[in-house]
Amino acid sequence: MTPFQKSTKDLMKETGLGIDFCTNLLNIFIKNADSLIKSIKINIAEKEIKKAEFSLHQLKGSSGNVRAADIFNIVIIAEAALKNGDLAQAGTSVEIISQLISGFYG
Repeated sequence: MTPFQKSTKDLMKETGLGIDFCTNLLNIFIKNADSLIKSIKINIAEKEIKKAEFSLHQLKGSSGNVRAADIFNIVIIAEAALKNGDLAQAGTSVEIISQLISGFYG
């Protein structure tokens, strides 16, 4: 089962929403997540920590809302790394998130 299929199943089960709505919501999430990741990478590279934290917080919320648990869990690690000033760990976590997003459909 791909992460997309698992998230769709979990979202449908937990919300009672239909498959078409859930798949559309997840497609929108992935499109927006990809855009956020690009911004986060730039913000970290330019040491714009507050901007990166804000975007990670958005990503955490949206990934939680659509039940993209793997992404959600790594975002928490990235947020903690930024709060601790560990830009290397934050960057590594963001790369993992980027890979998860790229592989979301399988």
